[in-house]
Amino acid sequence: MITPAVTIVIDWTCMLVTYSIFAGRLWVRIRQNRKSMFPKWDTDIILGLIVAVATVALGANTWKNVQQLRADDSSSPAGEDSVMALKLLYAQSFIYYIIVWLIKAAFLSTFWHFSQKITRKCKIALYILTALVIATFILITLTMFLTCLPIQRAWSLGPDFCSPQQKIWNHSKTAAANIVTDLFLIGLFIAILRNLSFGTRERWGIIFFLTISAIPILAAILRVIIVALALRPTLDKPTPEDTSRFNGILYLASEIELTTAFIAACLPAFRGYFKEKKELRHYSQTSHEFHGSEHGGAKDRIGSSRREGDAEAWMDLDLEMVEAGSQDELWPPRERHGG
Repeated sequence: MITPAVTIVIDWTCMLVTYSIFAGRLWVRIRQNRKSMFPKWDTDIILGLIVAVATVALGANTWKNVQQLRADDSSSPAGEDSVMALKLLYAQSFIYYIIVWLIKAAFLSTFWHFSQKITRKCKIALYILTALVIATFILITLTMFLTCLPIQRAWSLGPDFCSPQQKIWNHSKTAAANIVTDLFLIGLFIAILRNLSFGTRERWGIIFFLTISAIPILAAILRVIIVALALRPTLDKPTPEDTSRFNGILYLASEIELTTAFIAACLPAFRGYFKEKKELRHYSQTSHEFHGSEHGGAKDRIGSSRREGDAEAWMDLDLEMVEAGSQDELWPPRERHGG
């Protein structure tokens, strides 16, 4: 059983991780865009919106849990408090889907930065996937609002109570839309990288990225299983212990899904940072050649070394370099990245 106190700790631990990852991404992006004439901040704006929405949602959830801690365990909550708890539950379910689909939008935003570079088939797939993400979000929004009409039934204490969260077909549709779009996002990412060659470190970077990206999908699948078990027909009269256990596992699965998905959306920027550090070390080893008789030879060698083994110099998994507008192969690394 997850108590209100444990819920508060888990909530803000995940939120602190989110804050740290987002702050690190912003720091890297500001360094990259310092000298860029046309910086692209759309992905960062979407991620910032996610952080803001999550902060408000966790603040409300913390308030609810604090109220539960203050309540007398031996007495039933007042009717007004019960109505407020149901309203918060309804709002949190909707906010969960908003955050999940905003994370998908952040991935799509990154992919759209390469729309002029990818193949025609990948571009068509990107158009279709964008339309699919928009359509599924509209479908889920309508489902949440139209399942229980009038909407006040979602927090009614009378016999007319109706909760979209207790409809197994609602969960089936939303979970299917969530998992399918995630799989398509990963598939498109693999398709973009398919014809590029990478070194050992780059391959491990791809494996790490795909592993992090797979965790939210597994968490979403776990969430469906939990809901199916909690709402199965044989469980006509669940005990409070059953309800508490299912809710606790469902809560953990949702936390893991959202946190890991957000981290995966932020990862490309950190790839650019570590790439810059590697280039700076290489540049420091060859900088003395710039003062020799062949002033331009070293620059050419540095440029060719970065293109070695990769016919597409715009990629090499350094997604954020293109976002920062840095495509000049002849400048020293820190100047290219705006450092």
